[in-house]
Amino acid sequence: CPPAGIHRYFFTVYALDTEKLSSIDKGNFLDEVKRHTINSAQLMGKYTRD
Repeated sequence: CPPAGIHRYFFTVYALDTEKLSSIDKGNFLDEVKRHTINSAQLMGKYTRD
């Protein structure tokens, strides 16, 4: 559990110009996503624990 207080969580959805990213691993995943990104949207959610 997170500590008490307000916490922000960011969720990003990407629209890519390809159906499948080929030859990716943990090391180059974000670079490949950035290379194929057409558009993106981000949602921020807050969680408060007393």
